[in-house]
Amino acid sequence: IEISNSLYAECGNILEPKIREVLGYENVDGVKYEKTINGIPFVCQLDGMSKKGDEILEIKVTSAKDLEECYNTYQYQIDCYMMVVDVQKAVLAFLKRDGEIKDIVNSVIFDHIEPLSSGRPNYLHNLKEYSNEAEIVQELKNRLSKVEITKDMIAIKKIKRSKTKEHQNLCKLKEFWDLKIKLEDDPFMYQDEFLEYRTNMIKYEKYNKKGELC
Repeated sequence: IEISNSLYAECGNILEPKIREVLGYENVDGVKYEKTINGIPFVCQLDGMSKKGDEILEIKVTSAKDLEECYNTYQYQIDCYMMVVDVQKAVLAFLKRDGEIKDIVNSVIFDHIEPLSSGRPNYLHNLKEYSNEAEIVQELKNRLSKVEITKDMIAIKKIKRSKTKEHQNLCKLKEFWDLKIKLEDDPFMYQDEFLEYRTNMIKYEKYNKKGELC
């Protein structure tokens, strides 16, 4: 299943180094963390690591309403990262994609992305469909390079590793992994059905205190 790559996603990738530098974390972009747990293979790449190596950094540049909404969306990912890297602490750094940043991304979309048949801007575009993808991304980089990122623009949430959540995650991931195998074996399971099942599975409220699917 291919996940579309948009200019909004590229915006986050471009601003990550600035945010990491402002917060004082180490760059570990070249490190791939891999681990197999309960027969499930995990791979993750971090946005940053503390100088002591005991805390991971996850950066999100999104349109979320606030830090809590952002955390609720990505807590599953962060919990899994702590488990794979085997650290007890993580920091979520949330930069809201609004104001100047949003204006810059939208300006590049207006200039280069073909609008919808209705004439409205195509915000849900896929860059892979454009032969000049590299040039479009480079222009976004050039425009965002002028944006100054300061600490007061970044909301921070400190997160501690939880064995209870870890157990919940592994229960859910086992079902997800089994579903993935089923999808490979069953050509009649449509992509939409798979995505809907996946979305429902990664919600914590679907599990009781014992980590069992409700």
